[in-house]
Amino acid sequence: MHGRSVVEVAALLNARLAGNCVYCDAWSFDASWVARLFDSAGFAQNFRMDTVRILLHEAAIAAWQTAREIVDGDHEPMVHRAAPDARRLQLTVLHAWAAAEA
Repeated sequence: MHGRSVVEVAALLNARLAGNCVYCDAWSFDASWVARLFDSAGFAQNFRMDTVRILLHEAAIAAWQTAREIVDGDHEPMVHRAAPDARRLQLTVLHAWAAAEA
């Protein structure tokens, strides 16, 4: 067996994220997997999850694609891993906000 148990991962997520909201660009996919994890672990999730879209007003939404292209151009080719994916999402939001304010 490789990796950590579902109980350990769910407990770690709760400890690090308790009372906070995690924003996802694939909310329905991510939320369903997190719900499955917590169901398997047998305890409640102590943080919320929501779509990153609620962080964006209309001007930032309009700037999203360009912001994503800028962020992707500044980084190595996509290798889907949680930490780099989260960082790219964060940077894209920041670039979209900046473009919307310009």
